[in-house]
Amino acid sequence: AQFERSVAIIDASPDTPRYMMASARRSQADALRELGRLGEAIRALDAGDEAATELAADDLRRLALRGARARVRIAQGDVAMGQTALGNQ
Repeated sequence: AQFERSVAIIDASPDTPRYMMASARRSQADALRELGRLGEAIRALDAGDEAATELAADDLRRLALRGARARVRIAQGDVAMGQTALGNQ
């Protein structure tokens, strides 16, 4: 609930930089992964990726999203793909 509240505040504030949404969604995805809610974690990462489109490809916030997605893949049982994604950062 707290993450959704943070996301709502960011969405309602047009002056808030979009990277804030990317960071919030990565944090949300990490928490959801820990809870085993992997489908929801993927949706949070998709929203984070969308918010991060203005950032450079090597921006740490984009890399953090990729790392979080790799950890979700590992949690889903796709260890090889997750390790590959982590190695390609």
